[in-house]
Amino acid sequence: MRKRVGSWLSGFTGGEIAGVAIIVVAALALVVAVALYASGDQSARLGLLGAFALGTTGFGTLAAGREARRRRDERAAAAAGVGASER
Repeated sequence: MRKRVGSWLSGFTGGEIAGVAIIVVAALALVVAVALYASGDQSARLGLLGAFALGTTGFGTLAAGREARRRRDERAAAAAGVGASER
């Protein structure tokens, strides 16, 4: 099991993995903040705002990691002489 997960994760960059981890934490924080706000805790609005900001940050980290991987792959393909139609 560990080998299978390790080989699956090897296709992703550290930025992509960190972005997904941040999004998961933000989703959990959002669920907790919504439950607190629904129970009448008005100060949970700050938690809602924080969870939303954390989720947005996670999405940005994920997108930046994917963009970096795409550019790195394009540079490697250009160095190897592979044209755009051959990739």
